[in-house]
Amino acid sequence: MIKLEDITKVYGKGSNAFQALKDVDLEIGKGEFVAIMGASGSGKSTLMNILGVLDTPTSGQYHFNSESVEGFRDSKLADFRNMTVGFVFQRFNLLNNMSVFENVALPARYAGLKDIGKKVVNSLKVVGIESKQKNMANELSGGEMQRVAMARALVMSPSIIMADEPTGNLDSKTGVEIMELIDKLHRKGHTVILVTHDRYVANYADRILEIKDGVIVKDYKRSKEL
Repeated sequence: MIKLEDITKVYGKGSNAFQALKDVDLEIGKGEFVAIMGASGSGKSTLMNILGVLDTPTSGQYHFNSESVEGFRDSKLADFRNMTVGFVFQRFNLLNNMSVFENVALPARYAGLKDIGKKVVNSLKVVGIESKQKNMANELSGGEMQRVAMARALVMSPSIIMADEPTGNLDSKTGVEIMELIDKLHRKGHTVILVTHDRYVANYADRILEIKDGVIVKDYKRSKEL
């Protein structure tokens, strides 16, 4: 499904250049649940951004379903971000001046879809927050906001869910609830790629990558037993 070859990412130039990723090779198969672990500044979020085509590598090749992402036109890149991948972020990225329903509907509206109400309600039901659809985003708790963010990620029925520190702004109990929900989505067939610094969170995954100084130093599979 996903194949990275010799991916390097450099920020800045000359004496100010910083190599965030160094010749990364990585393959992720359909239906996998992969956790990318590393300390702050290790390169894990940069890797996530490249996987989600939110950023481009300085060099190397990214293939998705055997097709070079480098050759995607802008419209195809936008479709990839909006329809193939559902993003969940640590800070939720909800619009406070919109209702829960309106926030979840945004990807479908960007895609120009009509009759999106059913899609939105179904996504809210999946994450267990359909009763809040008329609330404004700023009326919700942190856990509720993250559920809304997950519903928004699901509304276009993406094959991949990418979650960057999804429990980072949550208390431990709510964090467990969110991770159990992500695990449930994986068991329903979604490919999940998760970035975290938390070993407990990473242990929900089937496979763990450990990254340090822009290099994947460990790549191993584990039991799902916690």
